[in-house]
Amino acid sequence: SGLDDYPLIIKRPMDLSTVKKKIKSEKYNSVKEILADVNLIWENCKTYNQSGSPIYLQAEHMESKTKKYLEKHGLMSSKSQKRQREETPIPQPEVS
Repeated sequence: SGLDDYPLIIKRPMDLSTVKKKIKSEKYNSVKEILADVNLIWENCKTYNQSGSPIYLQAEHMESKTKKYLEKHGLMSSKSQKRQREETPIPQPEVS
């Protein structure tokens, strides 16, 4: 098959059917855990597939849709993301 190298590249595989099974079997303790697995799907897609490829671009699209959905339903606010960015120090260039 064409995905023989997948386990060499992706150390924590995840897919939507696994997320669905874990929800139905109550394996998650919080919405945050569900979101971590969903985001892992998009990250794995972008890691395994070449930047700019149709699958990579679709993963970026789904990642964006997920974020917009979460913001719309109050599960992730753009304010908290903005605050987090503001708190993250910006690396300063080294002076030689």
